[in-house]
Amino acid sequence: MDTKKLATFYNLAQTKNYSKTAEEIFLTQATVSKHIMALEKEWGIKLFSRKHRKVTLT
Repeated sequence: MDTKKLATFYNLAQTKNYSKTAEEIFLTQATVSKHIMALEKEWGIKLFSRKHRKVTLT
């Protein structure tokens, strides 16, 4: 398990915004998305619900 991906998850759970998370932890939005997708694949669960530009924890 990668601690950078966990940090990305934690920050996204706090901000609920991919752009703000990327800005705060000095990554691109694409990298934030890849980190979340990798965690979801590794754990076999959906971590966030994404609807109409809104992000919520599942």
